[in-house]
Amino acid sequence: MKKSYSNRQSRRQMGLTLIELVMVLVVLTALAAMVVPIIDNVRRTSDKATASAVMKQLLENISLYRTTKGIYPSNFDSLLDDADQSVASSLAKSGKGISHALTANEATSLTAIGIKQVQDLDVDNSLGLTYRNRPGNSGVSPRTLATGQQVYVVTDGNIVRSVYPLEGSVAAANAGDYGLHSATGTITKANGIRVKLVVFGVGPRSDLVGQTMMSPPAYSGVTAADTKYNRFLAIFAAYDGGVTTSKRRAQLKGAMDSTFDFLNQEINEVEENTIE
Repeated sequence: MKKSYSNRQSRRQMGLTLIELVMVLVVLTALAAMVVPIIDNVRRTSDKATASAVMKQLLENISLYRTTKGIYPSNFDSLLDDADQSVASSLAKSGKGISHALTANEATSLTAIGIKQVQDLDVDNSLGLTYRNRPGNSGVSPRTLATGQQVYVVTDGNIVRSVYPLEGSVAAANAGDYGLHSATGTITKANGIRVKLVVFGVGPRSDLVGQTMMSPPAYSGVTAADTKYNRFLAIFAAYDGGVTTSKRRAQLKGAMDSTFDFLNQEINEVEENTIE
C-alpha cells in the first residue's frame, strides 16, 4: 500500500516538473522575443556610433597628413574594377555614382594636391586564395591619375546636399537643386564654378598607413567583407573651371562609411530605425 502511494506521489511530482518546464520555456520564448530586437538595435546603434567617430578621425588623419607633408596622401582605392575601370560590382552599395573620365582641369586639380595614383580593385580574383585580392581588403592594382583616367564620381543628390548648402536656383541644363546634373555628376555652383565630388576608399595601400594611422578602419556594418568593400570613404571636390579658366586645387569635403552614408545619415538611421 505504501509502495502504491509512493508511485502516485512520484508521478504527481513528475507531472508538476513538466508543467513547470513548459512554463519556463514559455517565459524564455517571450523574453527572447523582447530581447532579440533590443540586441539588434544595440548592434546597429553601435555600428553607427562607431562609424560616426571613425569618419571624424579619418578626416583628422587626412588633414594631419596634409599639414605634415604639405600634400594629401596618394594611393587611395579608386572603387573601380581594374579590368576596365568600371564601378566595382563589389561595392557595399550601388547607384551612388559613376565612373568618370577626368578632364585636364580635374586631373590637375587632384594631382596638384598630391593624389597622383589610385589602387583599383581586383574584382575578378576577389574570391581567390590570396586574401589581399579580396574587395573587402581594398585595391591592389596601382594606376596613375591623368587626363582621361577614370575616377568614381557622386551622382546621388543626398550626398551632394551633405557637402554643399542650397544656393538657390542654378541655371544649368538638366540640373536640379544644388546644380547637380544627375547623369554626369557635374555640379554647377551659383558662382558658375563646375565641380565633381570624387570618392576614394581608404585602404591598406593608402599613403596614410604608417604615417598618420596604423591600419585603415573597416566598417562593421558590412558583414560580407570577403565579397563586399568595407573601407571608409573620403570625398574630394575636383574643379573644372566654369566662369574662369583658372585651375583650382581639389579640396577634402567629407567622409562616408562604405555604404555611402554620411554623418547625418548615420544619426538618422538610428533614430528612424531605417533598414539599409
